[in-house]
Amino acid sequence: MIITVVVSMILMILLATFAASSLCRARELWAFDACRADHLRRLLIDALETLDRYKEDDNEPKKR
Repeated sequence: MIITVVVSMILMILLATFAASSLCRARELWAFDACRADHLRRLLIDALETLDRYKEDDNEPKKR
């Protein structure tokens, strides 16, 4: 009977430790994804602004 209780307690502690580490890992992954998404958003904005500049340069009348 005591062995069952001890084994159950050990399993509960291991499960709680695993759950806590999984939550920490999930938080790290979410932060990485948010940072990566922000970086990709900035790259996209830069690319669109560059395209707009090229279009404006092409639309300017050429002097001869």
